[in-house]
Amino acid sequence: MRSRFRKPRRRRSGSLVWGVVITVIVVLGVGAVAMVRSDREASANVPPLPALDDQSGDHWHAYLGVDACGEWLPNAPEFETVEGSPSVVTGIHSHGDGNIHIHPFNRSESGNNATVGRFMSNGGWSISESSLDLWGGTAFENGDTCTTGEFEGESAEVQWAVNGERQEGNPSDYKPSNGDIVAIYFLPEGAELPEPPGAVDAVSNPIDLQPPSGPTESIPGEPVVPDAPVLPDETSPGS
Repeated sequence: MRSRFRKPRRRRSGSLVWGVVITVIVVLGVGAVAMVRSDREASANVPPLPALDDQSGDHWHAYLGVDACGEWLPNAPEFETVEGSPSVVTGIHSHGDGNIHIHPFNRSESGNNATVGRFMSNGGWSISESSLDLWGGTAFENGDTCTTGEFEGESAEVQWAVNGERQEGNPSDYKPSNGDIVAIYFLPEGAELPEPPGAVDAVSNPIDLQPPSGPTESIPGEPVVPDAPVLPDETSPGS
C-alpha cells in the first residue's frame, strides 16, 4: 500500500523539477538574448561612429610613430583597401602622412572595433606586446638584438606610449581617440621613450583625400565591398 502511494508522489516531484529546470533555461535564454542585443545597441553608439545613411559619421586622426632600436621608421605606407582584398575599401587606413585615418564606413570597424590592431591588419601588418611585423620588412620579437641604430648590439622589447604616457598591455587592442599620438618602440628595457618627431604637426594637419562612396551597413564582422575609390587630382588638408 505504501509503495502504491509513494510512486505517484515521486512522479509529481520529478515533473515539478523538470518544470523548474525548463523555466530557468527559458529565462536564462531570454536574458542572454536581451544582453547581446543591448550590447550591440550600445556598441553602435560608441564613437567613432560609422557613416551610415542616417548620419555622417565621425572622422578622426591619430598619429602613429614607430621607433626601432633608436631610429624612427618612415610613415606607414598609404593604403585604402584591406590587404589581400583590393575591392574592400576600409574606413581605417593611411594616406602616408603618419596618421591613422579613422572614418568608419560600417559598424564592423567602428566604436570599440576601431583599434590600432585593426589598422595594422588592414595594412597587412601586425603588432602585439611581444612582436612587431611592420612595413619595410621591419620585424622583431622581444629579446631580439638590435643590429642597427642607437642601441645596436643590445637586447630590446616592444614598448608603447600614448600622448607621452607609457602604457601596459597589448598595443593592438588600443582604440585611439581623435588627436592621439601613439608611439610604438622596440628598445631596451628602461630606455627613454621619446615623442615621435613631427607628430603634433602631422595630427593637426592631416592629409585627407576624397573618401570613396558606397558602404552603408554590414553584417557585424563582415567586410563591405563598396564602389572603388575615386581620388581627386590634388590633395588638401582636412579636419
